[in-house]
Amino acid sequence: MCKTPLNTFVDTYQRMVQLIRQNGGTPLMLSLPPIDAERYFQWISQGLDADAILRFLGDEEHIYRWHEMYNMAVYRVASAEKVPVIDITSDFLEMCHYQSCFCDDGIHPNEKGHTTITKQIVRFVQGFPEKMLHFPAAKSLACG
Repeated sequence: MCKTPLNTFVDTYQRMVQLIRQNGGTPLMLSLPPIDAERYFQWISQGLDADAILRFLGDEEHIYRWHEMYNMAVYRVASAEKVPVIDITSDFLEMCHYQSCFCDDGIHPNEKGHTTITKQIVRFVQGFPEKMLHFPAAKSLACG
């Protein structure tokens, strides 16, 4: 179903947190934005046998539940690594029609979605103690 297995997703996040800390930075994590499962299903099934895909999934909402497993993994990694999480999920879910914040594929935020995410990040950073924020020079995170 997903190109990145959950354990790989978790391992990658943990390695990124460690890399940021090793380079003197302060990691912050974002929760995942929700998805519009119906639109995403329509997008991924274009030109394919949608009925066969649906039989495999069981229902379109399986896609949403699967995505939510990854969102919960973000919180588990953050808890285990003691990393603050900026909750962007709730801002979307509190909207009457959060689907309007996504591109035609139902998964990638559009301009309105990115504005929603940006507002939440700004609110978080404004309330975060300045002494806790340390952003290393970009070159220190470069590969090699």
